[in-house]
Amino acid sequence: MWNPLENWRQRRARQRYMPQARPVRSGRTAQAAVLLLGLILLVSALLELRGDDRGAALAAYVAEGGMAPLDLVERAGRTRRLIFLADIAGSNATKRFAAEVIERLARTSELDVVALGIDADEQPYIDTYLHTGQEDASLLITRPRLLHEAEGVSEGYLAIFRKVRRLNEALGADRQIRILALDPPDWPPARAVAPHELARRFGARDEHMHRTIGTLLQREPRARVLFVLDGLHVLRGSGGSVQTGGTRTVRTTWLASRLEQEYPQDVYSILVDAPASRSAAPPVAAYRGTAAGPLLAERRGDDPVGIALAGPFGFTRQPIRVAGRPGIRFEHEPHGLTLPEVANAYIYLGN
Repeated sequence: MWNPLENWRQRRARQRYMPQARPVRSGRTAQAAVLLLGLILLVSALLELRGDDRGAALAAYVAEGGMAPLDLVERAGRTRRLIFLADIAGSNATKRFAAEVIERLARTSELDVVALGIDADEQPYIDTYLHTGQEDASLLITRPRLLHEAEGVSEGYLAIFRKVRRLNEALGADRQIRILALDPPDWPPARAVAPHELARRFGARDEHMHRTIGTLLQREPRARVLFVLDGLHVLRGSGGSVQTGGTRTVRTTWLASRLEQEYPQDVYSILVDAPASRSAAPPVAAYRGTAAGPLLAERRGDDPVGIALAGPFGFTRQPIRVAGRPGIRFEHEPHGLTLPEVANAYIYLGN
């Protein structure tokens, strides 16, 4: 028989010992996290679209105004006598291209000196190789520092040396091309060096190169020079700073920037994007290419091209790609410079 009192007691017992689960409500923190994630995804999508637009605009500009890379260098050589060509550490492609540039310049606008980022202590071995009666490549091969063997680019440097020697044999005694080892002695250091000493010596490199080439240009004021150097040193109107823990900042002005102040009508700087066979950590910092390289690699593949730098190359965020070393902070200064502000032209050699 139904008993209202007993029914009430059972309902109270269920409420006491079997409480109903309350609906879980997300807290404000969780809600904010979801909104933030959505915002990040939206911004990423917009940046990707912007990157696609920039890549398309860049590819269109290059397709319309681009030319063969050697033609670009030849055109520059007809009006400028101090040509800077960016090299990439670990890249044989940039050295092989430099060898082709040497021949083109020698046969079209003449060429007196090829300046390379090689330890100055190696100069006697370079001179001996170029002036022996019969070519003896062992004079170079037995000098691993001369050929930057640790970077895996011996083949590329050999291509440059052999090209100069063969041109000298063909051009005659009155048009001999010299090779100048432009780096300070013992750079990069053969032995381990403390970070602050690395920074100091890195900061002194451009000053040493400037003195060396300055002496040559004072003696031969009309000399035509091709500089094949790490891409940082070919940048115009700028420099770099290096900071290690607890030490003062070391600043330098790039070689092309120094020479531009003295010979504003003669300096011509070319940035290069090319594949590297090896990416070993540099002593301090090294040029790895530009922000344009990955965009053109997607659209041009292995199709090389050269072009004057202008609007579509106006990247404002990390336009120069730099490889660094742990424990050493490097910055390109002043901040915010675009590619057209630091160089005259650009060459893409493929991916």
